[in-house]
Amino acid sequence: MQNKDHEKLSDLIVYGGWLAAGGFVVGAVGFFFGFITRSAALMSLMGLGGLAVVAGLGLVGYSVYTGLQVENADPSLASVTEWPDTLIQARFATNAIGETVFSDMDIDFEDPQTKLYLQILTGSGKRAELKARQEVWAQAGEGMRGMAIVQGDWLVGFTPTIGTTDTSPHLRRES
Repeated sequence: MQNKDHEKLSDLIVYGGWLAAGGFVVGAVGFFFGFITRSAALMSLMGLGGLAVVAGLGLVGYSVYTGLQVENADPSLASVTEWPDTLIQARFATNAIGETVFSDMDIDFEDPQTKLYLQILTGSGKRAELKARQEVWAQAGEGMRGMAIVQGDWLVGFTPTIGTTDTSPHLRRES
């Protein structure tokens, strides 16, 4: 769900905030000028502004709720897919205070707040950043190619391809 869906939800939160703020302004204008001029048309802006505030706050609430549902979803419910010819581009972790750690020697694997990640490039050119358990993370070294088994935003398995030559021009050595 990463990137594009998160951006859509972030955009909905911003739009909802602007809608609520605009509704508040329209409602305030209708309230003050409606009572000053005793104009029914201006007083009706209060109701329109109130509806916009409710709609904006509803949009923000929906976006936050949906984002939390997706973020806290059980990854075991997602379908398992295989991505052949996957390149492990980077391995890293975040520690308990949110620092990004790149060296295996500096990672506290015993800390339950340590999160392990792999950045991969699929054979079709798609980039992804996936979470992994320690066993899978340790098996997938940087620069390795192989079959990635992905479930949701988790790399649940990686089988390295051994003994094949890489025909990519940017990696080929000239003799």
